[in-house]
Amino acid sequence: MKPFSVIKAPLVSEEFFSGVSLMGDSLINAGLAEQLGIKSITQLPVPDCEYQRDPETKIINPCQVHDYSIQIADAVEKDCAAGYFPLLLGGDCTILIGAMLAMKRKGKCGLFFIDGHADFYEPSVSPSGEAADMELGFVVGRGPDIVTNIENRKPLVEETDTVLFGFRDEERIKKAGGQDVRKTKIHCVSLEETRLCGFSNTVEVGIRRLNSVEQFWIHVDVDVLDDAVMPAVDYRMSDGLSVGEMVTTIQRLIKTGRAAGMNISIFNPTLDWDGSLAKKLVAIMAKGLQNV
Repeated sequence: MKPFSVIKAPLVSEEFFSGVSLMGDSLINAGLAEQLGIKSITQLPVPDCEYQRDPETKIINPCQVHDYSIQIADAVEKDCAAGYFPLLLGGDCTILIGAMLAMKRKGKCGLFFIDGHADFYEPSVSPSGEAADMELGFVVGRGPDIVTNIENRKPLVEETDTVLFGFRDEERIKKAGGQDVRKTKIHCVSLEETRLCGFSNTVEVGIRRLNSVEQFWIHVDVDVLDDAVMPAVDYRMSDGLSVGEMVTTIQRLIKTGRAAGMNISIFNPTLDWDGSLAKKLVAIMAKGLQNV
């Protein structure tokens, strides 16, 4: 396993202040660096954002998302070139765009997207206008060019090289009139399907779907975890993956030897009153990433 680096990217595309911008410092303070033997820590600046939708794209802060994604990509690319396995800490899920831009600069790459939400809304339909509602769509090339065609590299990942795993918001998407991610070439595995088809089997099938790429990126939104385990997130839903399922999924992805890096998003330290949830999240990630 490569040595780990950390890139703290406090990008928040939401329409209100969110403590997820404090996530990087919170996890470092909870012992992430010590448990994983972090060799390098990069701090990206807090972006200057305005909390209102752009009238043309219907997205909050599209220009800032574009520019900040390039900053993230530069940092990820630098750490990969130095031989690190970068851990990109948000911020919200919008940070995925920068990570996939870095991967696209290197060539063809896959994506294993672990999230409680599909994050596949069209901008005009998104209930919030937050890029974090839509980043999966953006990285596969669906949406305005300012966030999908950065550096003329659209799409940042092919739908056929993308796995959506553990999501449980399909009914909400239907009620909102959102586009159906199952009508794409993305391999979709809902939380319900992990149970109906067998958790171990669905993980393995997902990994096999990425056999056509030499490397893939791992996206983890912590709201994929059971709400009883991880309530410190902005958009809570009942149910979710167990700690064991989350650890096992990460371990099996890392064991392939083809994971290039991972982003972790949406943990909100301001909802973690005694710091215990930050320590729990660090333990989950350390167990998933260590000794495999």
